Amino acid sequence: MLLRRDRAWFALSVLLAVARLAGEGGSASARTIAAQVQATPRSLEPLLQQLARAGLLAAQRGPRGGYALGAEGTSVSLARVLVAMGAGKPAAASTADAVTRLQAELEEDLKRRLAALTLADLLAAEAGASVTQLSSSCNQTDTVSG
Repeated sequence: MLLRRDRAWFALSVLLAVARLAGEGGSASARTIAAQVQATPRSLEPLLQQLARAGLLAAQRGPRGGYALGAEGTSVSLARVLVAMGAGKPAAASTADAVTRLQAELEEDLKRRLAALTLADLLAAEAGASVTQLSSSCNQTDTVSG
């Protein structure tokens, strides 16, 4: 379930911090990243390792080590990040009532929108562009059914 995975959404903030701090081709220490996202390095390390295992970050050991964006860089889709963090799995539904169907429809809409957005789009949003405007271009043909 995408809407309720706080750790997955926090991973987006972490990747955004790495992109900001290290840029394409650079790296940033866990301590620097942690300060940027207001976490402790010790609490952030498991998340950084999970992102590295998923290929979203590249880990560099040693005195000049740190974390850099993975091979996809800022072109990675937001949906890929959330799925790599374990979000996007369907919620267990005991019945197929209207609320459950609505939730499933909203999840599918969110997946489509996130698949069209990248880390670069979030960086552009920080520079003043509207994420809503960025995401609306991928959602122009969607309609709400009643």
